[in-house]
Amino acid sequence: MRPIDVIVGKVAVLDRADIDTDQIIPKQFLKRIERTGFGEFLFYDWIRDGEIELEPNPVLVAGPNFGSGSSREHAVWALADFGFQAVIAPSFSDIFYSNATKNGFLPVILSREHCRGIAAAGSVGSTSTTRRSTTRAASSASRSTRRPSTGCSAGTTRSRSRCSRRTRSPPTRKPTRRSAPRRRRSEVAAATSRDWDAATYDRVSTPQQRWAEAVVARLPLHGDETVLDAGCGTGRVTAMLLDRLPGGRIIAVDGSAAMVAEARARLDPDRVEVRHSDLLGLRLAAPVDAVFSNAVFHWIADHARLFATLAAALVPGGPLVAQCGGTGNVASFYAAVGDVVAGGGFPELAGFDPAYFAGPDETAERLAAAGFESIECGLEEQPVVPPEPREFLRSVCLGAHLERLPADRRDRLVDAVWERLGPAPVLDYVRLNIAARKQATPTP
Repeated sequence: MRPIDVIVGKVAVLDRADIDTDQIIPKQFLKRIERTGFGEFLFYDWIRDGEIELEPNPVLVAGPNFGSGSSREHAVWALADFGFQAVIAPSFSDIFYSNATKNGFLPVILSREHCRGIAAAGSVGSTSTTRRSTTRAASSASRSTRRPSTGCSAGTTRSRSRCSRRTRSPPTRKPTRRSAPRRRRSEVAAATSRDWDAATYDRVSTPQQRWAEAVVARLPLHGDETVLDAGCGTGRVTAMLLDRLPGGRIIAVDGSAAMVAEARARLDPDRVEVRHSDLLGLRLAAPVDAVFSNAVFHWIADHARLFATLAAALVPGGPLVAQCGGTGNVASFYAAVGDVVAGGGFPELAGFDPAYFAGPDETAERLAAAGFESIECGLEEQPVVPPEPREFLRSVCLGAHLERLPADRRDRLVDAVWERLGPAPVLDYVRLNIAARKQATPTP
């Protein structure tokens, strides 16, 4: 394998989080025996539908949790065959990172602000002596105001998620379009890997902690089990769960590095293993006895895949008990955001929908399809007058929206939504309660 010494050139930008391997290279194109020829099918569905355009520049700048999903190496092969030599992102799935380094493809982890700076600069130069390269241009690029005239989508006629693309397009593809990207549910709910303000969330999330008490109480336990906390946040709720496991242990997983840091500082490492991982790409060495989750699943769009992943993590007969946002959740909040965005000043948020609030019937069907039985799903209204309303709106409700805005316009959005809701808003939370067991024996 040829070592990577220097990568210099323009960047292409795909400002989306949770880009999974099936989006990078769809499964219908995996039949080739060789490792070449996959480049023309890179991001096939998005290109075909005119959602994105990309140039084969040396470096791709992407959102957090890049390469989640399956373990297929084809994703790395497709990126390399298209012309990319490196991907810069705030985080990667562990499997993709490993596949990339084994194949001589460079994954570079930088902060969200540095990624945005490089995207704005439009080019990069990096040096590395090992596979975990640092990027020389990161600091200067993050301060740069220069806009490229070609290449990167920071140009005057291109959005940050759409660069023009030159590639070998198969005849079946439709011509690309320059209209605004159409949001699909695969793009919704990327917030499990967003850069949460963990300290503020820990302080203001008393409603979530109160809901969790009832969910923890519903989990059938003897006290010596190993339990997966699917979306542990800052670890406050994990600590509640630990009280019910005097002889057991917990694997606590969260997609936010900031949340994981708070949880690790709070929890006993001898009894709790805290992992930084997205739930869709979760792989455990051995199955757990039970799965618990509170206020997380609505941040994940693909519930069918989520439930299949959780079923694979459970022993036969193991329980899943969870609560998340359900149909109609915080409808007044989203109406207020819609009004503010419609009023102008926030074009980045047009059509943006960061959460997926499922109903009980569709959830029960997906659980059954994933191999669960004894399924109970129902909605429960839980209106909340949030503590510290402005900070609650900023850190809990608007976090995903604010990530799409430059720093100098974030406070304006928070204040506009707060004003629309009133100084002491009552948020109309609707919780989806979930209880099920993995089938003891597979259905023939």
